[in-house]
Amino acid sequence: MKNIFTKTLFLLSALPILITGCNKSENSSDKPDDKKEPSLTIDVETLTIEKFESAQLTYTLLNSDATVSWASSNSSIATIDQDGNLYACGVGSAYISATAGDLVSSCTVTVTPSTIAPTLVYDTDEITMSTEDNFEQDLYVSFKGEFVLADISLALDKDATTGLIEYSYDAENGRLSISSKQVTGSTVLVAGIEIYDTVLSHKFVVTIL
Repeated sequence: MKNIFTKTLFLLSALPILITGCNKSENSSDKPDDKKEPSLTIDVETLTIEKFESAQLTYTLLNSDATVSWASSNSSIATIDQDGNLYACGVGSAYISATAGDLVSSCTVTVTPSTIAPTLVYDTDEITMSTEDNFEQDLYVSFKGEFVLADISLALDKDATTGLIEYSYDAENGRLSISSKQVTGSTVLVAGIEIYDTVLSHKFVVTIL
């Protein structure tokens, strides 16, 4: 009987200790210090690129499921779409910001002058034709080695002889077409366009024999 009483007394004396231990565990899990704060960071703080170049910006968003949106402080210097695709369209600096709810992160973009530029591509600028003849050749804008769909304007030079040719331009296929009339002589056709803040112009000398 003495052993049973001793074991019962021991169990009762231990019970408050167990209950007290459980209460301490629940309180510690509710402390604000244990909560992870949401954060948003653009993966680069500064970026320097040339005009006409593009870049892909990325971000890291932690402990939040908010939608991230992009914006530029100066769209004449750099633009950015909602997928983080950045395009440098002018020389200068702009701030690119990413926003998710109350979270904001920014990146400084510096755009320097371009070492590349769009160019006019053509087969020849000295064209010789017979009377009542037709002539075609490539004429298009190239940028970074690629064809750029652009509506190039055509006009006779201000001092050129008129009435010798008719001409047209197919922008979709990048083709110049010239038709000569029944008159011999020489004239000058000017092709020009302003694209990517660059003015392109070239003269084509057309001789009718």
